[in-house]
Amino acid sequence: MPTLASKIMSRLKSKVIQEAANSKTVEAIKESLKTHEKEIFHREEDVEAHLAGYSDNRLNEYIIAKSRRWLESLNMQDFVIPPHVANLLLVIQASHNLLRRPLKIIDFGGGAPTVPLMLEQLGLAHVLASYKIVESPAFVEHVPAQWHEHCNYSSVYDDEECDLLILSSVLPYLSRGLVDSVLGSVRKTPPSLIYFGRTSFLSETYPQQEAFTIQESRYRDHGAQVDVGMADVENNIARYVKRHFKWSSVAQVLDPLGYQCHMQFVDDTGLENIKGLGLYTKNSLWRKNG
Repeated sequence: MPTLASKIMSRLKSKVIQEAANSKTVEAIKESLKTHEKEIFHREEDVEAHLAGYSDNRLNEYIIAKSRRWLESLNMQDFVIPPHVANLLLVIQASHNLLRRPLKIIDFGGGAPTVPLMLEQLGLAHVLASYKIVESPAFVEHVPAQWHEHCNYSSVYDDEECDLLILSSVLPYLSRGLVDSVLGSVRKTPPSLIYFGRTSFLSETYPQQEAFTIQESRYRDHGAQVDVGMADVENNIARYVKRHFKWSSVAQVLDPLGYQCHMQFVDDTGLENIKGLGLYTKNSLWRKNG
């Protein structure tokens, strides 16, 4: 039976998976590695106040509309898999090889059912026992019915057993209290494996334990503005808080539980290089021993 790794490698040979497939990808990588200057805050209430009551209630609708359009057109035979997605697929294969059983996966903040759908198209759905995406209540409320055919959705992660917990491009966008809650659940019911992807951490030499910046994203791509009635809005920008914290705050939970790094990826696609913060990535799979 073909493994996910073998299929990934065959795609590499056919150049369908490309880490820098075209100039747009190359330019995007170069742009992400540039040092950016942003206003830095050191109290959560200060950065929230700076947003001046901004509400992102429509952001969930937009993200879902954009993802729905993209998933409906997804064809793995033609899809150029970006590095962070290829890494995640390989993490799932490595986890399956380690545990030698179908995986019960919890993807915290996973959004659209991209991974289970990809596995289905690759003929590798057998590596999954279940795939649960944990999102905000507002997001879960708007999830299209067809997405539930590929995975389960919930707004709760609380002391739940799983083989693999995926934390990819999510922790910096959560409040301190919610991050503490996630790590608290890890402490109470440790997953066999935890994957940290597309997450940058604050330098351990930074004088404060955390720092906050404001991130902006434009409402665009895939015609999703039309789906949510925003076609006539120009330069409409979603603004949200990004919290930067130190890896040591994660290590103080993982180390006593006996977690050790099993795989590490050289991938800076989740790195936002902000002047003065000394951010770095630690995209890695951690296995609990014992």
